[in-house]
Amino acid sequence: AVHCSRAYSPWEVALEAQLRDSCKALGVTFKRYPGTLLHEPEHIENQSGAPFKVFTPFWRHCCRAEAPAQPVPLPSETTWAEPLAQGAPLRELELLPTNPNWAAHWSTLWTPGSEGARKTLERFLQDRVQHYASGRDHPAEEATSRLSPHLRFGDISPTQVWHTARATLQQQPALEEQI
Repeated sequence: AVHCSRAYSPWEVALEAQLRDSCKALGVTFKRYPGTLLHEPEHIENQSGAPFKVFTPFWRHCCRAEAPAQPVPLPSETTWAEPLAQGAPLRELELLPTNPNWAAHWSTLWTPGSEGARKTLERFLQDRVQHYASGRDHPAEEATSRLSPHLRFGDISPTQVWHTARATLQQQPALEEQI
């Protein structure tokens, strides 16, 4: 089976259609999930049935909307395709700067991977969320979640963040005012 997240940009929609058709022709199951958004765009509309143009009414509507589905669990078994070629070790690609090494501190800012994402979310909900309302407009302050790279690279999904944050807010309702 081929599993993927729903595409939204025109070129991705066309690519997804080709993939779906190829899977069908090969007798392969094609499963698509709404993996990158909390709500499908066609489900969040203003009273006249059009997309929102102002953030605050959009936000209020989303807050009243049905909770996003629980994240899809990892498959119990995964089969990976054989690599087409042997890759070079990252170090040999010489992508990181050496003199001066302006990226030396990057590892203190971001630990890639799902475990790093989980810890970053946990740290935000335990230590930073109470300062979010006053500090969110100042990215240099330790008030934001710092989840952007994890969300961008798929280390964690928006639904995982939503459900984890919702569970925390149910235990500590006063924090909801900070978001």
